[in-house]
Amino acid sequence: MAHATVLHVTDMDSTMVPPSEEGKESAVTDNPLFSEDEGAFASYKQMCSQHNVVFVPSSGRTPVSVMETVRLCNLPRPPFVIGGVGTEIMEVVYNENGGFSFKPLSSWEAHINQNWNPEVVAQCLAEFLICREGDSLQPENRQSRFKKSAWAHKLSDAELRKLENSLK
Repeated sequence: MAHATVLHVTDMDSTMVPPSEEGKESAVTDNPLFSEDEGAFASYKQMCSQHNVVFVPSSGRTPVSVMETVRLCNLPRPPFVIGGVGTEIMEVVYNENGGFSFKPLSSWEAHINQNWNPEVVAQCLAEFLICREGDSLQPENRQSRFKKSAWAHKLSDAELRKLENSLK
C-alpha cells in the first residue's frame, strides 16, 4: 500500500452506492441510478489514484458483500474492509489472479471478544422481539461472529433502555 495522503473510510449503502430496498444486500444492479453513478465512480477512482487517497468501505453487511459491491462499482481496491457494523475489520489480501482473501485484524477481534457472549445476546433479542409484531431476528446470513442483529421498528426510548438493561 502506497503512503496515503488521506484515509477515506465511508459507509457504502446510501452513501457510496444507491440506497437498497430493505432485505436486499445491494441495490447496485437493481437500481436505475447506478448507470448515472458509473461516471462518478470512475472519477472517484481517478481522484484516489492521483491524490494517494486510500478507500476503506464500511457497512453493516458482510465483508464479502461489501467487496462484491466494490467490484460491481469498479471502486478502488481497498486494503481493509469494515463490516458487520464495525464488528469485523478485515485486511484484504489480493492474489495475482485478481481474487482476494480476508485476514481478520486480530487485535480488534481480541478487543471485542472480551465479555462477548453471542448466545446471551441472541436470547435477549429473541425474548424482547417475541411480543413485537413485525420485528424479528435477522437471518443467519446477516449475522457474524460478533454481531447479532434484528429488525425492530419504532422502538421507544423506554423499550431501548429495557433491551439495553437486559444485555448488561
